[in-house]
Amino acid sequence: MYGTKRISEMGRIMRAMRLVAAVGALLLGAAGVSMAAVDTDGDGVSDPIDNCLLVKNATQTDTNGDDFGNACDADLNDDGIVNFADLAIMKRVFFKQDPDADLNVDGFVNFGDLAILKAAFFKAPGPSGLLPAVLPIFEVKKSGLTSEEARQLGGAFKLDLKALQHSEDGSVHFVSEQLANVPMLKAGAAGLAAPNLPRDEGGMDTSAQAFDVIAIQKVAPIDERTARAATANGFAEAKVPLPGEGGVAMTKVSHTTLNLQSLDGKTSFSQPIDTSVRFDFSLADRPLLGPGAKVRLTYAPNGDVTGLGYATRDLAEGTMARLTSPFDARRECARHYPEGSKLQTPRLVYWAPGLEKNVRSIFPHWECRGKGPSNSELLPAVLPAVQDAAPTATIDASVVQGAVKASVGVRGGTPPYSYSWQSLTTELSEEASSNPSISYDVMPRAPTDREIIAITITDGNGLVGKARAVLPMVPMAAMSRAAATPAPLSLAAVDVGGEFNVYDWQCVKQSADGFKSVFDGKSIPIAFRWTGMSAWESDFKQTGGTTNGDDADWVDNVDLAWYTGHGSPGSFTFDNASHDDGDIVPNDARWGDRDLEWMQLESCNVLQFDSGGVAIWDRWAKVFDGLHLLNGFQTTASCVDTPGGTSGRFSSYLFPRPFFFFTLPQLKVRQAWAQMAYDLEPSGRQYVTMGAAAAGWVTNYDDYFWGQGPVGFDIPKSQIIGYWWLMGEV
Repeated sequence: MYGTKRISEMGRIMRAMRLVAAVGALLLGAAGVSMAAVDTDGDGVSDPIDNCLLVKNATQTDTNGDDFGNACDADLNDDGIVNFADLAIMKRVFFKQDPDADLNVDGFVNFGDLAILKAAFFKAPGPSGLLPAVLPIFEVKKSGLTSEEARQLGGAFKLDLKALQHSEDGSVHFVSEQLANVPMLKAGAAGLAAPNLPRDEGGMDTSAQAFDVIAIQKVAPIDERTARAATANGFAEAKVPLPGEGGVAMTKVSHTTLNLQSLDGKTSFSQPIDTSVRFDFSLADRPLLGPGAKVRLTYAPNGDVTGLGYATRDLAEGTMARLTSPFDARRECARHYPEGSKLQTPRLVYWAPGLEKNVRSIFPHWECRGKGPSNSELLPAVLPAVQDAAPTATIDASVVQGAVKASVGVRGGTPPYSYSWQSLTTELSEEASSNPSISYDVMPRAPTDREIIAITITDGNGLVGKARAVLPMVPMAAMSRAAATPAPLSLAAVDVGGEFNVYDWQCVKQSADGFKSVFDGKSIPIAFRWTGMSAWESDFKQTGGTTNGDDADWVDNVDLAWYTGHGSPGSFTFDNASHDDGDIVPNDARWGDRDLEWMQLESCNVLQFDSGGVAIWDRWAKVFDGLHLLNGFQTTASCVDTPGGTSGRFSSYLFPRPFFFFTLPQLKVRQAWAQMAYDLEPSGRQYVTMGAAAAGWVTNYDDYFWGQGPVGFDIPKSQIIGYWWLMGEV
């Protein structure tokens, strides 16, 4: 099954390495099982974390970061085999200092290193305990909680059961309107009389609130020990087992932190405002990631629970499976990223799809990571790691006078299959793109002489296979001018727009479709929804001046905008670099001087607090000129494969949500961003919301979306006296 067989000898070894530990060790930070210390080469480093299993290397030096220690990695060109090409590299640096070729880590490349290379000739590097040849598949015993367990859990933590969302898939979610709230002053106390508040550029009423700076600095979140105890006691009272059956669940306590910085430097502090306890899962000593491996509680300073999420499965270890090599995995990863990207050795993880995907097994995956051509941090991708387990796809496609017809054949994997077509040039509807065949007319935003059509096949275990076809065409003009320019929307209209790079990723397509579904369902106009090569950086750049921008027609011509793509602390990127240089940097943009209130950046590291000594205030603060909130990530972000995607989940939280006989309340914009991250982003990711403040620390911290609650007024750059930065860890 899955192209694997029971590897009994390795199975016995790995089971001998496991030691049952106390599930009740939550107060010490762990629940479940841990690894026994097997050390094959006797270097003091246990096998599961030893980057050279058969060669003593107590320092674990790995200068190229490929998870093979220098002592067993004479593969200097990273092609998976030690040969004459590696010998030539060593010859060039002989008797010199070169960290990668210094295999015995004595400071110089010399005959000692040559001897190591000679012994490894015509062999692969390793073996490394970080990159095993086999891992177990885990079988699903149960998904999520029963309705009774969910009710008991909600009762134990004293939640409003009407606001406790227990889905049919067993997942449980609760979010309070008090999530990450801080002491605020109302309009009068902030020095602004409510009748004199400025209206929005569309003539809509606004409100005013200000940070109570003194009170915020007195907020005292509950401490780590108290949070752990409250979590353990709640699960015990609910009679719901602590998460971790079938693997390891480590608990991590963190605080959501609010930073304020005035331009004059008189106000500058960082204040924790609440406390979260999350469970980090692992299987066979590999991280278990994904929306189906998340359990978290957030506590207000008074101890009330303001957020709860439970989405995990009970698992049992099954058969051992042979893995694809890290070198094959790197080649597969390269197919998912722009040419010229610098990829790291993929990391072995287990991937847990959301519980809505009723999978029967959890498989090892490779997590692809690296830097883009402009040194941007690439959005991680996860690819199946088990040999012959995932479905494979073959596309049969043709294009005649701009009309595409395509179908796909599928082999392998586990039925049933789901399909998702993606186009380089054309927006495909969710309905049309979810079948084994598709027909559409190419509608490029700019002239093109080719179309690329791609498909993602997802099988019954959540494993994916991909294929693409390049279709040369007679050079084709752009779509009609009426379709290529935004509708002449009045500033009085509430409207939104989104741009979604990385055209051939299913999760990006889902996010774009989810964005459309939510706002269409609320009858809110979507001024633009560009994907792939139709997403242009000029749409985000300031109109006029030296930036060659056109934001007045695009992102600054809507109230809320979304971006998905690769990024770095100083930029975010576009696949289509023909509309300037392919990157947005802070000096390119001034948002809010026309219409934009809320910008969402689903991109890695863009809102990192400190980058090489340059603080966030000296980077992205420059873009605020009426913009209310800038949402993003301090860490890596993940584009998550789930119905509606990240954008759909965020957008849905902006509005009341029917749930059986109840209606769950809408969230503030910053809360919707946080809750999306809590629901979907892998554990350890750090979401950020950033904003500006006017005199008296008047701010848009508590903005709702238009029509859903109070919205603050625009703060032009000339009135900004400081900035704030809110960070939470999921």
